[in-house]
Amino acid sequence: MNPKTALLLFLVLFVSSAEAKIVFTKPFNTYNLGDRIEQQISLTSNTGFEGFFRVMLLCDGKEFLIFYSPVIIQPEKEKMIDLSFVHNVTGSCKFFATLEKEKVIENAFSESFLITDEIVLDLKLSKQYFFPGKNLEIEGKVHKRSGEPFTGKVDLFFFGKNFSTSVVKGEFFFRTEIPKNAKAGRNFCIVNVSDDFGNKGSAILEFDVASVPSSLVIELNNETLIPGTLLVVVPKLLDQSDTTIRENVSLRIFKVEDFLFFQKKELLIEKLVQSGASSFYRFGNFSEPGYYIIEAYSQGFRTTKIVYVLPVEKIDINLSGNILEVKNLGNVPYKKPLEIKLEMGNFSRTLVIDLDLDVNETKIFKLEAPKGTYELTFLLPEQKKLRTNLIGKVVAAVELGKERKKDYSWVVLVIALGLASFFVARKLLKKKVKKNLKKQSVKILKEKKSKEVREKMPVQLFFGETPTEDDPFKKIFLKNSSQFAAPYLERAKLVGAAKKQVSVVACNLRNFFELENLRKKNTIQFERIINNFFQSLIKIVRSYGGVLDYNKNEILIFFLKEDQELNAVKVANELRVFVTKFNEELKKEGIEFELSSGFGVNSGLLAFSESEKVIRYEESETTKISRALSKKAFDGEVLLASSIYIKIGSLINVKRITPLYLDERRAVECFLLQQPSPSEIKSLQQGRVRKFLESL
Repeated sequence: MNPKTALLLFLVLFVSSAEAKIVFTKPFNTYNLGDRIEQQISLTSNTGFEGFFRVMLLCDGKEFLIFYSPVIIQPEKEKMIDLSFVHNVTGSCKFFATLEKEKVIENAFSESFLITDEIVLDLKLSKQYFFPGKNLEIEGKVHKRSGEPFTGKVDLFFFGKNFSTSVVKGEFFFRTEIPKNAKAGRNFCIVNVSDDFGNKGSAILEFDVASVPSSLVIELNNETLIPGTLLVVVPKLLDQSDTTIRENVSLRIFKVEDFLFFQKKELLIEKLVQSGASSFYRFGNFSEPGYYIIEAYSQGFRTTKIVYVLPVEKIDINLSGNILEVKNLGNVPYKKPLEIKLEMGNFSRTLVIDLDLDVNETKIFKLEAPKGTYELTFLLPEQKKLRTNLIGKVVAAVELGKERKKDYSWVVLVIALGLASFFVARKLLKKKVKKNLKKQSVKILKEKKSKEVREKMPVQLFFGETPTEDDPFKKIFLKNSSQFAAPYLERAKLVGAAKKQVSVVACNLRNFFELENLRKKNTIQFERIINNFFQSLIKIVRSYGGVLDYNKNEILIFFLKEDQELNAVKVANELRVFVTKFNEELKKEGIEFELSSGFGVNSGLLAFSESEKVIRYEESETTKISRALSKKAFDGEVLLASSIYIKIGSLINVKRITPLYLDERRAVECFLLQQPSPSEIKSLQQGRVRKFLESL
């Protein structure tokens, strides 16, 4: 505040007079930059006044002179002063007026008001979820903080581009096309408005763009390989912005029969893999040279890549005594000469053998020479040399290059060794059988005790359906679950049924029914494997108090009791590990099959209706979301809905992932259950490892 104004305020505070009176009309509460501020001031005096009238605008410690002029006030008459001006400084303001005549005769303050540059935006999107190439529309209503409609400029920034339009009388409309290569997921639009007076405002709009599969590509570590090397295949399903989509991809590798038309000859590998994940295939040392087709298919897209396996000519030479073994280690027949040079002192002789070896074929030659120690040199066409020694025998003639004659003496030796091994193995087998009988008797006793304990346990609900003749999986499931089964479950439309809080684990066994092929080959083996599968699965679920509903390739597990969310996550994690071990057991039995699975966990209300024989439940969002998550999950993944994360997020290790869209309108926020890394597990002691895994 300048000295002059300070002096005026001092005089105002300490000098009183009743000669005149100053009255302000009430200003508006808020003005924007560029608004005209109008003020009427009434001046009156009982005895009359002749002097000067001053009006100051005080804004946040700053002073502005608005009016200063001589003034004459007639006795008992009102004099009106009209002020009208535009101010360009923001702040909390008020008027201060004085009547001066050598000294301050009268003063007055107006009520406070605000001068601001703020613009208020009210924006509305045509919808929240868009597909690439479709129109996006924005309707906007814009007004000043003072309440007056705004007129000015609108700048919009999204998809890396700037757009402009105008606001007229407080309204604007903008339409544009979503780029066909727009990034999928959450996107933002920044909207800024401004005018020439310095008023401004901004807002951010959020919307989602669908991920639309647009192409399928295959990336390889190498397109030309030698036998014995590893081929790394990375199939990628890409969306419109060339971002990898989380989807399953069918991958096949074929041997090409006809190079000209690339006719498929032999299927080497066929499996379901994750988009963006690496798959490995090792070509054997004797893999046939030529072209191979890598084929990928997903979401209606099919693509292929060609790799070429080089022909390799390679032999291995081994000399034991005077017996020479030559083995073809290449992947093509070996038809080249082998030069052998025999040297001892001044004696030297060379022999050339025309080798004709098929792939992986071995030929044996007997080398004979006069008594003595010789140095042998093997010269190959590749100019490689192999030097070794040969102790010759007393033989009249040197016969190099002849194939070894058939000698059956080794057969007698093999038979003798075989008989000895048979009797030793028979003796060991008897000991093993006795040992196993003891173990088996102990196992029978344990099973008998566990059965007695099981019969004393409370009966649990069995969620299933009556098996049909063409569903052997269902029959085996019912057989294993009957020991604790209550009435079976039916999905039905319920009216007025009570709803209970339930946590649901959906387990999607995508290719489970393909095990039907094993049943056709070996029924006994099929029933044993599926029986063990359901026995182990039910045991895991039951240990946490869950109940099951099995239907075709899907298993639903319900948890109704205390800690149901945590128990649901623990069961999902244990089932993930269980499926991995199940696949390992199949490999041990020589079954070329790998079970693919995905898990979804959700929590919510579910309607139940119980009777003596049937328990009915009504399908709801709780089960639908669990199923959808299990289908969206990649092989071995556990996806958790936000309802689970809200309850037990602090107890588990999860990673937030992009919202999964169930359809065009609905999206689910979900979390991926993380597994501890091998290094973490190895660094922990055994007890801490168990505690860590139990907390998952």
